[in-house]
Amino acid sequence: MKAVIVTYNKFPNGDAGSTRDFMFARMLKEKQFDVLVIGMGISMGKEKKFYEGIEYTSLRTKSKNTYSKLMSFIQYGWTLINYLGKYSRKEKIDILWIVGLPIHAALMLKSFAKRSKIILVHDSVEWYSPNQFSLGVLSPSFISKEINNRFIIDKSFIVIAISKYLEKYYSDRSIRTIRIPVVMDMREVTLSIPKVDTSTKIKIMYAGSPGKKDFLGYILEGVCLLTDEQLEKLEFTIMGIEESRINELFRNRISDLSRIKKSLFILGKVPREVVLDNLKLSDFSVLLRSSKQRYAKAGFPTKVVESLLVGTPIILNLTSDLSDYITDGENGIVVEDCSPKQFYLALQRAMITDFTTRQKMRIMARKSFEANFDYRLYIETLESITSII
Repeated sequence: MKAVIVTYNKFPNGDAGSTRDFMFARMLKEKQFDVLVIGMGISMGKEKKFYEGIEYTSLRTKSKNTYSKLMSFIQYGWTLINYLGKYSRKEKIDILWIVGLPIHAALMLKSFAKRSKIILVHDSVEWYSPNQFSLGVLSPSFISKEINNRFIIDKSFIVIAISKYLEKYYSDRSIRTIRIPVVMDMREVTLSIPKVDTSTKIKIMYAGSPGKKDFLGYILEGVCLLTDEQLEKLEFTIMGIEESRINELFRNRISDLSRIKKSLFILGKVPREVVLDNLKLSDFSVLLRSSKQRYAKAGFPTKVVESLLVGTPIILNLTSDLSDYITDGENGIVVEDCSPKQFYLALQRAMITDFTTRQKMRIMARKSFEANFDYRLYIETLESITSII
């Protein structure tokens, strides 16, 4: 049996989306499928390679300017269908697994699957809110996601929903839907708990590109509320964002930034492996998101699962389905709402925890990952898809 995952992510070395694509490829492989991932990673001239046993290729073309990038985007759908047409003449495709494609490509792929009698699966992981974009509801990205979620994805698909919000939305439309949250491989990281407290400081960490999803500004404003004595006992590592962006967040509060800067360690963009290594060394990771915006209800923060993977408890407010997995005082510290004041209060609680408590929280964080987010837990869940072939 053959499954082809068609994704607009930069597989295999892209962002969180690529990690999810890889996990599903492994799950399908363990269900005895031959798997090919067609991604948008580094241009390969359609050459096929292997990444940890998964065959993949990229349809990205080398673009020198804005015009060539636009033409590549427009031609992507035809390039994809042409590639699949040639491929399917050599090998029968049983499942087409679609992830985040442009509207025109999704429509063309939908038609191709119908003609070829191929099962269509859509991995639904997000639904934007207007306030994420400067153009609001007129943003092309917002419009594209609206059209995809509301009109293109229909009963011809089986949907994998990352959250209860998306699961309910598609189920209410009588679309066959199964829910699988963020999944990773627990064997990727071995839990290592320090036996001796060698630091006099509490280490917290944020990793990611906040954009308009993560309220990093509120987190930093909460840090500003600490006393000078408390700041001396804090190390805050920030990855995925440049120092210039931090300066921009505080452009009208230079004195506040100067006051907390000794506690900040801003490392910019780094590979995922470096993020995980630093997470292991942190006492807590941190995250704040709006609890009211649709994007936070529909999505599921990958950085939370990564933190649990390495056994690092989290300071966060509860969005998406996180209340099902994070228990205050056990594997995390819950922020009452998305505000600087409430983050400050939660951070104070974290800073007075003793070493033994933090050790126990590390163990509970890892246990919650193993119980909920290891990809092996969901292999049999795919039976509802694979059994109809």
